[in-house]
Amino acid sequence: MHSQLGRLRSVANGWHAALNAISTPMFLLGLSSRVIGMNDAAASLVSKRDGLLITKSGISAERPSEAHQLRYLVKIATAASSNAAKSAALKVTRRSGSPLNLLISPAPDYVEPESERKVIALLFISDPDQCPLPAPAVLQMLYGLTSTESRLTLHLANGQDLRGICDEFSITYATARAHLRNIFQKLGIRRQAELASLILPLASPPSRQR
Repeated sequence: MHSQLGRLRSVANGWHAALNAISTPMFLLGLSSRVIGMNDAAASLVSKRDGLLITKSGISAERPSEAHQLRYLVKIATAASSNAAKSAALKVTRRSGSPLNLLISPAPDYVEPESERKVIALLFISDPDQCPLPAPAVLQMLYGLTSTESRLTLHLANGQDLRGICDEFSITYATARAHLRNIFQKLGIRRQAELASLILPLASPPSRQR
């Protein structure tokens, strides 16, 4: 029993360290929006109780309409069928600044820090007021993206919807989808959540006190 508890403690500590290596606020979610884990950036964000909350029912939003939509999107991302599960984005209003951009995605099969507390969704938070994005030139240099692809990537990483981006870029949805396929191929990813987790940490990380 002591050996088993020690192993679980070690695994949990390892995941906590891994999550804190990511400067983007990130939550690990279980069934019914239950928060299984989070990094320090996420803990700091929810401690302000401004827009995003952790309740007895799980991760939630202050506004009832947004809380309802968040629960629905987490349910979609954690669908029992892997073919039905999909990523989704949502803006959460807050009192102190710009809305938070949320990106909910199904978790890879291996994301399971403790067997009895299976993680089935990942939630990334982008704070437009606190989390700068990398310059488009950085993405062009690192991944060989075109100027348009770099700009589109940054918009997606910041939680914006592809159809909304079409209006801003004055392009059709079919063209945006073609750009997205090229971006995914160059980045070696398959989902928008993977894009966010890859791009957002490239921004300047917050300073850490020693």
